[in-house]
Amino acid sequence: MYNLGDKLIVISREKYEELKGDAEYVVKRKLDKTCSMTEDMAEFCGKVVTISHVDTNDETYHIKEDPRHFWWSDAMFTAMATEEEIKATLEEDCSEPTYKVGDTVSVISREKYEELKSRNGRINSNKLDGRYSFTSVMAVLCGETVTIEAVDPLDGTYTIKEDVGQNWWSDAMFTGLSDAEPISKEIIEERIQNLHIEVVEKLRDKLKSDIGDMLKRITDDTTTHEDEEATIEIKKEEKRSMDYNVASKQINKIKSAMRILKNSGIDLEITENGMMVTGEDYKIAVRF
Repeated sequence: MYNLGDKLIVISREKYEELKGDAEYVVKRKLDKTCSMTEDMAEFCGKVVTISHVDTNDETYHIKEDPRHFWWSDAMFTAMATEEEIKATLEEDCSEPTYKVGDTVSVISREKYEELKSRNGRINSNKLDGRYSFTSVMAVLCGETVTIEAVDPLDGTYTIKEDVGQNWWSDAMFTGLSDAEPISKEIIEERIQNLHIEVVEKLRDKLKSDIGDMLKRITDDTTTHEDEEATIEIKKEEKRSMDYNVASKQINKIKSAMRILKNSGIDLEITENGMMVTGEDYKIAVRF
C-alpha cells in the first residue's frame, strides 16, 4: 500500500491495451478486483503521478494529477518512481516553487474566477498555468488569505492549510504574498455547506423542469389521422413508445442520483446536458 505524497509510475499504455482487450476499458477483475481503469485514466499511462488521498478501508487512492478524482488501486502502478524516473518524466514540467511552507498568500479574486470559469463552475487548467483546474469548492476561498502547508519541489505546486478539500494549488491561483489574517476553517466549512445547498436547490429546479418536459412528451396524445394516413399514425405511436422507454430510464437515473445526494460529502457538477455526482466511493453521470 502506498502513502500520501508517494510518486508512482502508472502502467504503460501497452499494458493497458493488453488488459483492455476488446472491451472499452480495463475491468477490475483483470487488475486487483478493486477498481476498473478507464480510458480517461489511461491518459496517465507511463507518467509519474502523486498520491493525494488514501482510503485505508479498501487501499485505493486519488492522484493529484487527476482533476476528475477517479479511484486508483495498486495494480494500476508499476512501482514507486525512482529519482531518475521522476526527473526524466517531469523534466519539462519542473519549476522552482514561488512560495515556501508557512507563507501566507492571497487567492485570486471572485471577479477573476467569474471571468475565467466554464459552465461547470471550474476554471480549466489551460486558462491558468496548465497545471490544475480551479474548482467551485476552491472558489469559496477567492480573495482570502491562506497558508502554504506543503510544497511539491518537482512541479512547484502546493497544498494549503485552510483547504478542507485537500486540493493541489498552483502559482496562477494566487495573486501574491499577504499580510492579512488567514481565513478560518469554520468559515470555509460553512461556505462549502451553503454552496452544496445552493447547488442542490438549482439541481432540484432543473430536474423538476426536465422531468416535467419528459412527462409532457410521454403523455401528449397522438394527433388523430384519417384512414389514408394510418401509416403515419403507427410511426408516431412507435416514436412515442420509444420516448417513454428512454424517459423512464432517465427518471430512474435521476432518482438514483437524488438518493446519493442525501450523503454528506457530495460534489456536484451541473452542465447543460446533465450532472455529475461524485462522492468518496462513487461517480454517477446523469444526462438529461
